[in-house]
Order: sequence, then structure tokens, then C-alpha cells
Amino acid sequence: MILHLIAATTIAIAAQAAKIDQVSSCESGSVPIFLLQHNATVGRQLRTIPSPSFGECSDHCAISNDCVGVEFHNSNCMVYEKGLNAPTPGSKILTKTCVKSDRVCSSPFHFDAFEQKILVGFAREVVPAESIQVCLAACLNAFDTFGFECESVRPYLLISSFDNPLPPSQECILNTEDRLDRPDLFVDEHDDTVIYMDNNCAGSQCYAPYITQYIAVEKKQLENELDRIINVDLESCQSLCTQRLSLTLNDFNCKSFMYNEANRTCILSDERSKPLGRADLVQADGFTYYEKKCFASPNTCRNSPSFVRVPQMILVGFAAFVMENVPSVTMCLDQCTNPPPETGDDFVCKSVMYYYNEQECILNSETRESKPDLFIPEGDDFQVDYFDVSCHLQKETCPEGTQLRSIRTLNAALPEGESELHVLKTESKSSVQQCMKKCFELSPEKCRSFNFEKASSTCHLLYLDGTNTLRPHVRLGTDLYDMHCLAVPKDCSVGKDDALFSRHLHTRQRGISSKEYKVVSLNSCLEVCARNPTCAGVNYNRRIGQCDVFDAIDGQADVNEHVDFYKNLCVVKESDTGVSSAANIPQPVHKNKQSGSVTNPDQKGEILGVKKVKPIIKEDLSPRRAPQSHTPVGPPVQVPKNAIQTICNYEGIKVQVKNGEAFSGVIFVKNKYDTCRVEVLQSNTATLTLGLPKDFGMRPISIGDESEEETETEKPATGGKAKEGLAPFEEFARHKREVETRDCGLIDLLNGTYKTTVVVQTNNLGIPGLVTSMDQLYEISCDYSSMLGGKVQAGYNMSVNGPEANLIQPRGKIELGNPVAMQMLAGDGKSPVVQAKLGDMMTLRWEIMAMDEELDFFVRECTAEPGTNAANEEKLQLIDGGCPTPAVAHKIIPGPVEVQSSAVKFTKMQAFRFDSSSTIRVTCQIEICQGDCTPVECALVEGQRQSFGRKKRDTNSIGLFETSRYKVPKMTQSTTSIVIVDPLQQISEPSISLAHRSQIEMNRETVEESEIADIALPGEMCMTKPMLLSVFGILLVLVLIQAILVGRFVVKRYFGKSSSIA
Repeated sequence: MILHLIAATTIAIAAQAAKIDQVSSCESGSVPIFLLQHNATVGRQLRTIPSPSFGECSDHCAISNDCVGVEFHNSNCMVYEKGLNAPTPGSKILTKTCVKSDRVCSSPFHFDAFEQKILVGFAREVVPAESIQVCLAACLNAFDTFGFECESVRPYLLISSFDNPLPPSQECILNTEDRLDRPDLFVDEHDDTVIYMDNNCAGSQCYAPYITQYIAVEKKQLENELDRIINVDLESCQSLCTQRLSLTLNDFNCKSFMYNEANRTCILSDERSKPLGRADLVQADGFTYYEKKCFASPNTCRNSPSFVRVPQMILVGFAAFVMENVPSVTMCLDQCTNPPPETGDDFVCKSVMYYYNEQECILNSETRESKPDLFIPEGDDFQVDYFDVSCHLQKETCPEGTQLRSIRTLNAALPEGESELHVLKTESKSSVQQCMKKCFELSPEKCRSFNFEKASSTCHLLYLDGTNTLRPHVRLGTDLYDMHCLAVPKDCSVGKDDALFSRHLHTRQRGISSKEYKVVSLNSCLEVCARNPTCAGVNYNRRIGQCDVFDAIDGQADVNEHVDFYKNLCVVKESDTGVSSAANIPQPVHKNKQSGSVTNPDQKGEILGVKKVKPIIKEDLSPRRAPQSHTPVGPPVQVPKNAIQTICNYEGIKVQVKNGEAFSGVIFVKNKYDTCRVEVLQSNTATLTLGLPKDFGMRPISIGDESEEETETEKPATGGKAKEGLAPFEEFARHKREVETRDCGLIDLLNGTYKTTVVVQTNNLGIPGLVTSMDQLYEISCDYSSMLGGKVQAGYNMSVNGPEANLIQPRGKIELGNPVAMQMLAGDGKSPVVQAKLGDMMTLRWEIMAMDEELDFFVRECTAEPGTNAANEEKLQLIDGGCPTPAVAHKIIPGPVEVQSSAVKFTKMQAFRFDSSSTIRVTCQIEICQGDCTPVECALVEGQRQSFGRKKRDTNSIGLFETSRYKVPKMTQSTTSIVIVDPLQQISEPSISLAHRSQIEMNRETVEESEIADIALPGEMCMTKPMLLSVFGILLVLVLIQAILVGRFVVKRYFGKSSSIA
């Protein structure tokens, strides 16, 4: 059975639940929000007021106690009450409702509602919701609650069955993408009643490890988008949009801005242009449109804009590389600033073309300026944009009239990310000035800040800074330096280290300011202070862009989440007292509704307080630990199949377990225990992150002239160049960084699907990688060709094949070096094991070959280990002192060693395997007794039982027993090996090209398994069907030839005799 992440058939919502309540006023604790609807009805019109903008119309309804919605058409705002009337054709319809949230943005509408539509493949969380209003609030609060931004939401209702009169339970799906990002996965729903809603308050901020930058479109502006108009310079306009300047009670989600250089007009907007937004671009001489984007490449330009966009234009004939199945334009642009290794060291990406509907990314070796004759418009059949790169991976300098300066934050550091993901380079034994120079001159990576360790004079150069959501944290002994280009004539800092200001985060200096500046950028505020010889510091309010200048400071300050205080180091000398300037920043905590766990975005950062959070779920990539003998062994918890889910998105593949009761164990990828696992301790939830393979999604195409005519008919965008030589890109990870990645054994099936096998281990035996019937195996597969969500196949029971034991037939008086033979039999103890399933009960049998009644034997101890490359910590003790160990007595060997006859002893054993090898080897130390051995008392699950594991008398002085027929040693050892055949590995798969083969770890045991599987039983001969037909065919031909020869002889003999008689 295949389980989908979120199947379309499960998103059922009853018609009564789909109804959005229309309200005219909100109760205390709730705030009004507006839903943009496309098939709604309106009530009686109360009044019509002239309104120049859609936002003013929405604001009027928000403060009116009789308004349940508005229609906006031709600059007229029509206020209506509840009703079922048809709206005015061509008007925009808003419906008012109420939510409890502090994250409501300042926008004409907050959600864009679509009936009978769903977005497939991006569900991140499912939360209970008794109403649509609760669902909308959960989406708005998602970052505070779960640590991610909810881009869209789908409420749905689970209806009880007819014979179960329980009330219906409603749930809410929170998505990480919206229909504008993935229009190809925004599909109709015909079976159920569904409402899909885009979150218009999302998408204005970039979260680490992404960088905020802008794409410019010259001589264009958004039509009818005049939300915030101010008079500032270009750098200030960009900064105010980046920090989301908000002049009202709610946050303003700035997603783009328009700037006119001639009159310094800056227009901030909460909309984007089509195709990734709702607004149209119109011609506007003198204006340039700038759209905010989040980039993953560390090579993204510092100076704005990073790219210049020209809609519906292409450059013909210079496509160097063509990449298919690139899901977003930003991911395509990341490939230009961070070219894959296959492009070579000499390749420079100078421009890009992106086909939206085809998801095709083309990297060009020339630009529209160098080849203007070949820069032509594209037809209406394709939706495409052309992009110029601003910095071309070269070193960047400060804009004219500014100099490089820094801002210091004492005893604080910017998070460096898991495995130092945010770090570009580490420099040892360097001064602050040297670090600044190395940071600013670094290329093609673009350094924006660095953490400086004062004791070792080591700086960690970072490609991120704190201008967005990533905030510094306390780290004693380390100072953070942010790079700024300021219009300051010279270095006036006391330490002469170009650090002009010392920043105190979330701190508001008390007192009366000497001057106030409204709606300015941070750099403008700092430049005003730096030019003023009496300025001791400034308070800067990031939210409203206000700058308060102080000529004197008294050290008294208040905590304020929107204000930072900057001390002027040219006027005030500052000493390091060990107090952190980031002490007022609250620790980022995101609570998970299922586990109650806490997620800290900075996994490398120091924990400043004790977090008493249970249960503990963590990924541990440290070396394996040997099992401790004192570890308590308790009954295992069975995790049902429906508790396993897989999440497939472009953040990577994840396997999520949500069990009904707490369990302890390990979730790991088969044969990848060391590199890909997560350990669980008394929790009912856990998530194993598999990531994505390095060659994910990319098919570079070399352009050659030999097949020019063939491509010319396909698409003019390639300029008649052929697409050939498909091979995977090795570095198409989201961040495009050369960082250490986890090896999770993902296999590329070459059709957009990636698969692997995951083991959910709950046997509580404490052996790393040990797999028993108490555990489950699941085949995880994600189809990225159409992003239809993840699939989890039910776990297959594994099978066990074992070679037949060698029978010893002694003749006469002989010396036996190994007198006891050990072999595996079926559960009935009669036939040797050829194949068995995981969990099948088998018989472990010992037989003494010395047919002499004077000798007996007992099994002193037995161990099991992987058949290849066994490590000491992987050995599992089966029998110790003649008794099954407590670790295996629960399940694997539930009974004692029993006597079958005078020469044979046996015990029952359940099939199991280790993750590191498909072969297990069982080795037993056996001691020979002269006379009968005395049984030992074993404490088993079912009570005290006798096990034949103690010799009759002490014979330590004897090294060799000799009878009338045999000479046998006192101590001996027996070994048998078993091959575990996993049915998952026998599923036929497409052939893998040589380009992929080097990246996929080939399991050499697969050949051994296929060979063992074809072993015949004694007395049988196995032949394949083609071979059998060939044998019969040859025999038939021989019979026909012989029949012909005999017939010829008979005819010749008969006719020859007749001739002679005549």
C-alpha cells in the first residue's frame, strides 16, 4: 500500500464547513482580516465612497461596524452587508472575517481564496482547527509556532461514518509554497468541496540561509500600486523595503519597490509583478521596478540590483547550458551566480533565460549588450524572461562617494549554521582590519559580515548579515562585524579598526534626543551621526525607519524589539566588560505541537539556558557506541504502518513518524546507519531528514553545431543550438555550497523519482543497525517530476538464505579438529534452511560428529556479527554461559538449548540481520565433556528452564580427549553464515547510466544474494526456462537426424535388394 503525503482525496471539506463567516465587527482579542474572493456573493449595498486605492477601501471597511465586505471597481468603494446578490462584473470582492493573531499585515487583503482548487505536494503541518478562522490564524502564526512561513492554507473536515455519530473533526493543512510559486501543481478538485487560500502576508522576508536581493525591470512600474510614497535615495528605498517599513499598527509586507532617480520618488508595494505576482507591469519612463527575491547562492551580488530582467525577450545562439525541471526562477538565477562544476572553471555566466511553463533554465555566455543583433522578442507561445547579471562574479566595490566601514556588536555572533553552512572562509591570526579587507575583497563569494574570535584572532567570513530575520546571539569572546558602505570621509574610530559604531540590539537609549529624522534608512541615520562631532549615538527604529540622535548618553536604556542603539565610537570610548550587546534578543524557540520539542535555528550556537524539554529527539552523527550491558531491555513498541509519512519538497526528503504512544529506537536508512539516522528516546514523534542527492533535478546540455537543424524546430530560444550530452549536475543542492552533506543512499531512477529504504528500529536491543522482525522496513520514494508528494511503500519481510552444512562421515579412528557441526534448519527442525523470512522461527542445531557415547558437549557462548566488515560494537551476544542473554531472550532466542538425542542439541532462533551487511555470521564456542554434561538453570521470560550448558566435572587439566575411536580437543568452535535476502532489492529498476553510477553506492552483496537464491536443494537440478527449451530443442534435432539416417539406410537396403533380385 502506498501512502501519499497529502492525497487529494483526503482534503475533503463539507459544504457547511467551507462557508466563510462574514462579520461586521470583531470581538475583543480578535482583529479584522479580508479575504479576496472570486466567486462570492454580496449583500445590499450600504454606501459608495470614492477611493483612490484598493487599500483605502479595505481600511474603511475595517473600521466600519456595519461593513461585512466591499467591492472595488473604477476607484469606487462599495460597502455591502450580508446577502446573496451577484457582484458587479470586473470588481474586486473582499469579505471581512476575524482572527486572533499578532501577525496580521498591513494589506488590502490577507488571503486570496479559491474554491475547488488544491496545491499538491507542499504540506508542512496539519493542525486541528474548529473553524476556518482558527485555520487562518494558524497560518499567520506558523513561524512563531513551527519555525516556518506558511505560504498558503487549506482547511478541511473529516466526516464521521454513518454508523459513528461522533462530531466531525476539522483540520488545517499549512503549505510552504503557494499557487504563484508552483502554478503547475495548482489543480482542480472535482470530488470534494475544497477552499484553498494564499497567505498574502507571507513572502516578504528571507530566512537563513537565503539572501535578500532585488531584480530590476527598467522603465516599468506596477499598475495601480501606490501604497507607500516617500522621497529618499535609492539605497534608502531598498533598505526600507528590505526591513519592511511599517507606518501603521500592522506590519507592511514590502515585496517590491519602484524608484525614480530624477525626482527621488520611492514607491513601496506589497505586490509582485506577474507571473509570480498578481500585478501587471506598465510602461513608466524614469521609473525602475525592483522585485524582492530570496537567493540561496553565496555569490549573489551585494550591490542592488543583482539582476536586470527583460520580459519576453531572448538572446539567440549563445546558450551554453540548458537545465530542465528547474522549479523556480530564483533557483535558475542561483545557477548563474554559482555555476555547476560541469560548466568548467573558465565558464562565466553572463545572462540567463528562464521559461516558466517549461521550467527550463538557460545559461548564456554572452549578453544583450555584447550581441544586440541577436536579442529578439519571444512569441506568445512561451512565457520567458531574460536576465543580465550585475556583478558577473567579480569583486564588488562600494558605490561612488562611500567607503567601507563596519559596525561592531560586542560578545555576539551571527549564527554560522549547521556544519558551518553560512561560513565562506575561516582566517586565522588576523586583525580586525585584515578580516575586513579579506571579507570585502572575497570573490566570487560575497562576504557581508564576520565573527571575530578575540582570543585566537580568528575570523569566520559569512555571506549573510543581520538585516533580515537572522539575528545575532550571545557568544562571549566573539565580536560580530557587519560591513557597510557609508559616506564618511575618514576612519575616526578610537581603535582605528574602521568600526565606527557599536551596536546594542533591542535596546532603546533613554533621554531626550537632539534631533529626529522620520522614514530614513539605517545607513542614512549613521551617516548623519558620523558627520556630527557631538553625536554620541542614535536610536534606530527598524519598523518605522525613525532615527533619534543623542548628543549625550547616560547609560540608561530600555528593551525594545524594534529599536537598536548605535554608539558612536568616534566620540565615545567603549570598553569590553564581558557583557553581550545581544543580551536583549529573545532566544528563538518554536514549539512543535506533537512532540513539544524546541527547535533552535542556530544548531551550532551556544545554549544559554537549561532547556527542560522532553522528549529528546536529536540526530546524532557521532561514531557508533558499543552496547552497554547495564542498558535495561524492555518490551518493544510496534509502530504501525499508517504512522509513517514522507514529506517531499525542494527543502529535501523527510520521513516523519507520528506514533500513538512513545517509543525509543532509531530511524535510519538501510546500509547507511553511520551517516543517516535519527535517535528517539521516549517520544511519539521523530523526523529523519534525508535531504536531496547532489545531482538533484539537473540535466546540463552541451551545445554543439553538428545538430543545429534538429533543434531549430524545437524552440527558438536556443538559437538553433542542439541539446545533447545529458548528465547530472553534481552540485544542485539548494544552497549550492561545497559543504559536507549526509550520505542517505538516495537512488535516482532517472525518471524524476528518488528512492531509498528506511528502517524503523524499535527492538530495544541496543545493537546499532540490528534489524529484527520487531522492526519495519519502508521503501521511501519521491516523484519530483511533477511534485505529486511522497509515497511510502509497506515494509517487506526479509528472507534468509543459508548454505547447507557440511556433513562429516568419519571412517575409523581419526583425530577431529572440529568435532561439532552447526547448521540452520527450518522451524520444524527437519530440513536445512535455504530461504526464510525475517521473523521466521528457525532451528539452530549442533551435532557431534564423534559417534562415541563417551563424549558429550555443551554450547558455552554464541555471538552473531555482520558477515562482512564486522565492527566490534556490532556483535550481538546470543548465548552466554549456556543461556540466552537477556537482550535476545525476549524475542530472538526465547528458549534454552535442548537435547534432541545423544549427539544432537538445538535451540529455536528467529531470523534477523544487521544493517551494515546482508550476511550474518554465527560463531559458537563449544566445550567437550567426557561423559554427560549437566544442564544449567536459565532465567527466561517464561521462567526458569534447564539448558545443557554446564559440564559434568572439572577437566581444566585436559587438553585432548581420546576414546577408542576418536581424538577430540576439549575446546572447539563452530561457525555458520546466513545470507539475508531483502525482497526490496529484488525489485527491477531502470538501468543506471555511467554518469550516475559513480555517485550511487553499489551494494556488492546484491550479486551474492542473487547467486544464493538460485541454489538447488540436494537431489535437484535448477534450469532456467530458456535453457530447458534449448536442451529439448537440441534433443529433438538429434532425434530427427537419427530418424532420417535410419530411414535412409532402410530405404537403401530395401531398394538395393530389389534391384539385385531383378
